[in-house]
Amino acid sequence: METFAHEGATTANLGAWLARRGVAVEKFDRARGTKNLEDLLIELKSGESVLVSERERASGENGGEMNEDARETCVRYVDVLTLRVRRPGSNAEDGMCLIEKEQIFGKNELKRRRNRPLSEKMNFGEHWRDCVERAVREELGSALGDDYVVETLEDTYKLCVSEEMSASYPGLRSRFALHRVDAIVHGLPDEDEFQSEETTHRGVLRATWRFEKFRWPETDPGPA
Repeated sequence: METFAHEGATTANLGAWLARRGVAVEKFDRARGTKNLEDLLIELKSGESVLVSERERASGENGGEMNEDARETCVRYVDVLTLRVRRPGSNAEDGMCLIEKEQIFGKNELKRRRNRPLSEKMNFGEHWRDCVERAVREELGSALGDDYVVETLEDTYKLCVSEEMSASYPGLRSRFALHRVDAIVHGLPDEDEFQSEETTHRGVLRATWRFEKFRWPETDPGPA
């Protein structure tokens, strides 16, 4: 296995590394509603994900043994926090939590449909408890009162693992370690639907949030 060396790398280096492993990087295009090589490189350099090359396992009698002549592929590894944000006084049984309905990026008004609870990629070495505080601050901070409080319900924590093709980077296989937990957030807007703003490297991200009923699925795709 080989890990992509992101230090000092450029988007050209990254694109060539992926292309050699069968990833059609020309599909990474913000105009199509996905992310691009610049987004992925920033993600790698920040420690939010790791790219590892692998060889395909041969199917058949050997039960999936490694074949030295097999085609080389790659996998993106990501740790993800998925947070069910609830109001004070709520209970887990009614299933009501904050759902991100859509995101609008920058001046070009690029929309991404979400329909999922608050999700945040974790930084390298970051504990999920610390990520809860950061995720609420970064994703919802502009809509919260100055004296907001986050109460993490640690007895609801569950770790799941999921593997699928990334929606943000088409054709890039991704393995997610999914950290699920509930939190009571004091200082949320009184309205059942509201917007927040977050400054990113792509410009201002405006998100629409709504309180809806939600149950954890058997697998959670994470933020992609």
